[in-house]
Amino acid sequence: MKAELANQWVEAMESGKYKQGKDKLKTDNGMCCLGVLLDILFPNDWESPIEVAPEETKRGYTNTKNRRYQLSDDLYLSDDVCLLVGLTQDQQRALSSINDRSDDYMRSIEWIKENLLEQQI
Repeated sequence: MKAELANQWVEAMESGKYKQGKDKLKTDNGMCCLGVLLDILFPNDWESPIEVAPEETKRGYTNTKNRRYQLSDDLYLSDDVCLLVGLTQDQQRALSSINDRSDDYMRSIEWIKENLLEQQI
């Protein structure tokens, strides 16, 4: 992940603009840290189609409507978004788990700083 995007992500979570939610990218009560990333990338437009290579639709993560997140459970970003931002599936799952076990974004922010920003140095 590029440092500029990781910094924007951290700043967004620290800003107070977003309320932390659990168990889904976005609920009426808030957003998972991954939902914040998606909102930075595509503000207020999570439903528009994106370009998807035909072979990607066969892998199971990119849904047939080409939305930016999995419709099956709304827990994770699509493979296409992960490729776009340079986030692995393991990293995404780690962040989701940290987010859902926390009462605020602080542990997610620390993980991003230690695992994504420090890799840039």
